[in-house]
Amino acid sequence: MLTCKEVAQLVSDSFENKLPLFQRIGMWIHYLMCRQCLEYHRQIHFLRKIYQLYTSELDIVGSRLNASLSAEARENIKVLLRNAAR
Repeated sequence: MLTCKEVAQLVSDSFENKLPLFQRIGMWIHYLMCRQCLEYHRQIHFLRKIYQLYTSELDIVGSRLNASLSAEARENIKVLLRNAAR
């Protein structure tokens, strides 16, 4: 049986790659016995969805911003940001 530490690692891995069937089954068997790991899985999944929604909104806003600013205005903003970082 998988340990909680192994399940936590598999949860992370599952967001990057599809896990083999035997690992997914092992995780769900573990979840039947360990509610904390199931809750961890749900929380990580929820946070990932929020992040995806947030970044997609940023992409939309960014594309609108680039479309509405002149090249000169964009360059002025870049200069101001560079100077502020110093």
